[in-house]
Amino acid sequence: MSEFASAFALISVYALPVSYLATLFVGLPTIVFLEKSGRLTLTWLIACAAIEGAILLVLLTETRLPSSISMVLRTASLGSVMAVGVAVVFWYLSGITRRLTGRAHTARAG
Repeated sequence: MSEFASAFALISVYALPVSYLATLFVGLPTIVFLEKSGRLTLTWLIACAAIEGAILLVLLTETRLPSSISMVLRTASLGSVMAVGVAVVFWYLSGITRRLTGRAHTARAG
């Protein structure tokens, strides 16, 4: 099997389902929590995604054998970057910015 076919099979069989499950069980509850707490902004979403992405990727890849601390930090960094990318794309494609625009500029009474 060629390198491309192996990579495609790995992504199709493992990475895509795992990323969809992570989005469903971690990303969606985060969005709901941020919305209910009144903190659904791009900044908060990025902060949560960075932390969650680092933790999830380390848990998914580094639990099999003990690794060096530098390898764990690289994995955590990669998880953060990927999760932040997904969060930013989700933010703009979902239309959250358009829905919040009306509420963001209104003054609160009190």
